[in-house]
Amino acid sequence: MPKSARKILLALSSSSYLKQKEIQRLTGLSIRSVKGSLIFLKERKLVQELVVLEDMRCRVYRVGGGNDER
Repeated sequence: MPKSARKILLALSSSSYLKQKEIQRLTGLSIRSVKGSLIFLKERKLVQELVVLEDMRCRVYRVGGGNDER
């Protein structure tokens, strides 16, 4: 697993939900690294992506790949 993906998992485990910008701020990674690592983690079902209903363009991420959306 890439170091950037490990950093993101660590940041997500310390919080319930995070947006890409928040992940970038917490980890110090570039936005390109954050996006690539999130794809890597989603493919392996380690991270779940949820849509924010107030703003459909926005996504939040959390640890775990379950299908139970809130």
